[in-house]
Amino acid sequence: MANSSLEKQAEDYLRQSGVNYTIVRPGGLKNEDNTDSILMASADTLFDGSIPRQKVAKVCVEALFQPNAKNKTVEVITKAEAPESTWERLFTGVL
Repeated sequence: MANSSLEKQAEDYLRQSGVNYTIVRPGGLKNEDNTDSILMASADTLFDGSIPRQKVAKVCVEALFQPNAKNKTVEVITKAEAPESTWERLFTGVL
């Protein structure tokens, strides 16, 4: 999930803008959904894994309603062995 220089500049600009944000960095995107649980981590901590596009969309929508998603950068993938968790816990777990 390495960021290019332009992506980093865009993220830095957003962070410094003063508006509330949630930056979602998905792992490798899959077209087909699965039943695996979402694993969410802080920026630059997940270096492999994938996630269905449908689940990335759910993360983005939930970020709008979760106070603990405010002003965070999250990396997301799915894993079969990841425990099921609430959205609140997922976003709270990211520093």
